[in-house]
Amino acid sequence: MPTVIGTNGNDSWSVGEGGTYVVDGLGGIDTLNFGTSLRNEYTFKQLADGAIQVDSVSGASSPFHATLYNMEKLVFNNNRDTFDLTLAFPGGINGTSGNDTLNGTANNDKINGLAGNDTITGGAGNDTIDGGTGTDIAAYASKLSNYTITKSGATYTIKAKTGTDGTDTTTNVESLKFSDMTVNLDVHTVVASAPSANVQSIIELYVAFFRRVPDADGLVYWIEQMKAGQTINQIADNFYNAGLLFPTLTGFDAKMSNADFVNLIYKNVLGRTDGADAGGLAYWTDQLATGKATKGKLVTDILFAAHSFKGDATFGWVADLLDNRIAVAKTFSIDLGLGYVLPDDSILHGMEITAAVTPTNTSTAISLIGISAADIILV
Repeated sequence: MPTVIGTNGNDSWSVGEGGTYVVDGLGGIDTLNFGTSLRNEYTFKQLADGAIQVDSVSGASSPFHATLYNMEKLVFNNNRDTFDLTLAFPGGINGTSGNDTLNGTANNDKINGLAGNDTITGGAGNDTIDGGTGTDIAAYASKLSNYTITKSGATYTIKAKTGTDGTDTTTNVESLKFSDMTVNLDVHTVVASAPSANVQSIIELYVAFFRRVPDADGLVYWIEQMKAGQTINQIADNFYNAGLLFPTLTGFDAKMSNADFVNLIYKNVLGRTDGADAGGLAYWTDQLATGKATKGKLVTDILFAAHSFKGDATFGWVADLLDNRIAVAKTFSIDLGLGYVLPDDSILHGMEITAAVTPTNTSTAISLIGISAADIILV
């Protein structure tokens, strides 16, 4: 019994002669062309595992039998008749033009989100998920560490290390959601669309205001805001206002003095646990008092100044610390595309990771991420 395996792209085969075959199209939109044959010369049924069984009708001069997996279209009558299997059989679970929540079965499902912002759970089995248009999420029951994620072209393969989830292939899905963490599949595209200096500036604001690594979703959001016209100083002011909402975690308070604000930024950005020196304190508080800088702009100015210490015999460690924090943040949010499901985890774990960075070491902080780079390959 010949077995034919496709690729994660859009594959096409032609039926040349009779026989018994197994064909697995894998990912993409796959087509089996029957040439001049008519649809009524064959019978079609779905098997328990979701496969489509195609048999020539009784009396055919050259009997044909095929078991089809992940096959989307059959074409008959010299391309005049197209049979869409995803619509004809319940193994193809289809959404609507709205925002759907779609759940697979224990079989190898073909799930099509179509339009809308959909959340799709394949469940057990080896599922093929096409989110369609909109912003779509593929959801999984276990922790991210139980899966590997690899990319091939426009298709991602999510493979469970243990359990019944199997190996899923996804296209047109923008995010993966696990029980503890999320993976933004668009982050590399969005980051590549913006100047690297802008991306780094946004990452630095997370360190300065929240003392944490950015989540990929947040980073993507602020990059898009900057592309839409917001300046880094305007974004910094937004970060400051957000920090005021969580004074216990961030240390920011609307009633704090200018001196207290400057000292806190020195601690967050420069790692200066004693706060600002007298000269720096006088300069930066004057910038605030005279209206030359908002609190957001002051932070971007201090961040810019911090890099000037690179190689300095006394304060070179300040620039090294900031550079290492940026490197760890990029590993977390860009290389791995990570975020946490719970907002509290985003803050607390993100702060824990950043706090572990030193001027000479990033390995401890990266180990706290808890995800192997070998398990997530997004490019």
